[in-house]
Amino acid sequence: MNIISLNPSTLERYLDDIIFLDQYYIHKLDDIYTTFHWNESNFRMERPGKWTLSHLAISDEKVVGFWIASRFDAVCHTHRVAVHPENQGQGISKALWKYVHDSARKLGLDHFTVMTNIKNEKALNLYQKIGFIPMKKTQIFDYLKLHNRTALVKDNYIQENDGSRYYVLELVDR
Repeated sequence: MNIISLNPSTLERYLDDIIFLDQYYIHKLDDIYTTFHWNESNFRMERPGKWTLSHLAISDEKVVGFWIASRFDAVCHTHRVAVHPENQGQGISKALWKYVHDSARKLGLDHFTVMTNIKNEKALNLYQKIGFIPMKKTQIFDYLKLHNRTALVKDNYIQENDGSRYYVLELVDR
């Protein structure tokens, strides 16, 4: 397995594999995976730092995992993470994280965020093993403002209009 940078060229080359993985988890987990359903234009969308921070795991010329992140001010924010179901438990997401983390540090970023459904236990376990912790209520308000969003904020999570609940997790690596 090789970890490569996601850039416009590698995105076009592997877009079908990336969309397959994303759609697989949308169909398997529905809103537990995401309420923000992406299409090709979302994956192609320019975001600050995206082409530096995002990475693919490739095996036998197929995408077996991806980690898509971008920069929001001085924060590296994770948008999407997926590992092919046949490749779960092989350390792929941790390998991808190492590349995302190292790329962010080279940009001078030491603050990382991700939003994940409270019911997505696999994702929560991964992020917690890496060192992410849930933000406190006051920090969540700052996060929402930075991302130009509004939501109902409970103790240490966001509740969407449909009732789904999300932790906003952060890792500060100073």
